[in-house]
Amino acid sequence: MFRPAALLSVNINNSDNCVFVGACAFINTIGPFANINFTNSGNFLTFGPAAGSIVTITDLGGRITVNNSGDLATAGAGVAGISAVTSLGGKINITNTGDIATAGLSSYGIYAQASGPGDITVANAGRIATAGVYATGIRAVAAGLSNDVNIQNNGEIATIGFAADGIFSLTASRNSNVNIGNTGDVTTRGHYAYGIRAVTFDRNSNITITNSGTFNTSGINAEGIFPLTYDRNADISVANTGEINTRGRDAEGLHLTTFGPASSINVNNSGSVTTRALRRKASAPEAACA
Repeated sequence: MFRPAALLSVNINNSDNCVFVGACAFINTIGPFANINFTNSGNFLTFGPAAGSIVTITDLGGRITVNNSGDLATAGAGVAGISAVTSLGGKINITNTGDIATAGLSSYGIYAQASGPGDITVANAGRIATAGVYATGIRAVAAGLSNDVNIQNNGEIATIGFAADGIFSLTASRNSNVNIGNTGDVTTRGHYAYGIRAVTFDRNSNITITNSGTFNTSGINAEGIFPLTYDRNADISVANTGEINTRGRDAEGLHLTTFGPASSINVNNSGSVTTRALRRKASAPEAACA
């Protein structure tokens, strides 16, 4: 399914399976406010450079809506099971109930990026498994003014690799909040591979995280939940009723940081948080000097 450089909105409902060297679904609109609506129930297997299973891009303010219930598997660098990118505005809505597996450098399960005005909403109830450096399960980044990122994960996420977070979200401009809810089991294995990592850079950009699921992380600085705000009036709120288990040096269960003035931190924890440091091997005793 290839719709490159479409001037008008594109609406596709697919139920066919696909095996391809490259993207199984590539849809790009270049017309002003030309939207993309893609619904898929087929199973996709893709491999090779830039071989994402579902790739959607709008260039001039178009919205993107993706509803996927098929199983997606992809291997290659810089790929994603589901990818949605808007430029110059346009909301992104992704709903996934299928299973997604990716392998390769920066191979994401679900990837969403809004470069102009327009909120991002991701709802996942499927299983996501990734392997590779920076191979994050769900990654959502908003750069426009007043762009909120909303993620609700009810599925299982498992990642293996350096900085391969379970869920990563970032907003870069003012009045752009991050809201993350998790009820699923999230497992990461790798140094700096957080269960949830959320960052806001500008003022009036809050982070709210609610967790009732289970996190298991393993690696140096592989923290369970890590929200970070940089500018003024950027509050952090975390509510945890789930189970957080971390293993590794400096791998904290909850690590909340703000650098902004007039920014508050609120934690409500009634769940279980367990941290364990990696054991160091004992060194051999030095030989006595003669």
